[in-house]
Amino acid sequence: VEPDVVQVQQEQRPITVQPGFLQRLSEMFVRSESNGAITYHKHPIALVRPMIFPLLTGALITVAAVVLYYFFQAIFFIPAVLGLIIILLLADGLWIIWIFEDWRNDTYQLTDRYIFDIDRMPFGLRESRKQAELSKIENVNAEQEGLLPSIFKFGNVSVETAGADSNIVFENVREPERIQNEIFARRERFRQRQASVDEERQRKDYTILIDLYYQAVQQGRIRRHQPLPEIDDLEEEDEGPLEL
Repeated sequence: VEPDVVQVQQEQRPITVQPGFLQRLSEMFVRSESNGAITYHKHPIALVRPMIFPLLTGALITVAAVVLYYFFQAIFFIPAVLGLIIILLLADGLWIIWIFEDWRNDTYQLTDRYIFDIDRMPFGLRESRKQAELSKIENVNAEQEGLLPSIFKFGNVSVETAGADSNIVFENVREPERIQNEIFARRERFRQRQASVDEERQRKDYTILIDLYYQAVQQGRIRRHQPLPEIDDLEEEDEGPLEL
């Protein structure tokens, strides 16, 4: 007797697509999400203007060093000249690193309850933090002005809060309209959670009120046929049994 042949199909696993290099770079330097908190960074194009002068300075120092090396070696190898070139290049490199770290450390964060404007100086020298609760947000405006912001899709997001001094501006962030929608969505979810919490608290308060009423009935302080008192009436009574 030939045994039955059972064909076993190999289980197909879902195909996972690994993000490309540009996408990972974008998440690292533009937008990232962890534990429900979204962190926004300034757009890389915001680095262009502050980087122009130090990069040009470094290029000029390098060109001058190359010219001295090939045409004026006697001057180039003078210890004072060579040391000056090295010091200038190191200083320019530190300048560039400072600008990059200052750009990278300026972040904006959106959580389930707050928005934050975090400003850190490079190398942890100083940090300032500004925050606003989502329930205090009155309006959010997204702005893209100029040719470069339209081409590279970056701009500012202005968050208006109940306090005039606590307004927050997300400067030079990528896709400001998307950030605007995310803030509105988080605010709506926060309000819904707050409404649910308030409703649950009112339900518990009413349950306690019912229990107190029936305890008063059982103890004879309120006649059984008397209707349940209104909550406002109970608040007006500071002490003593309820009068009929």
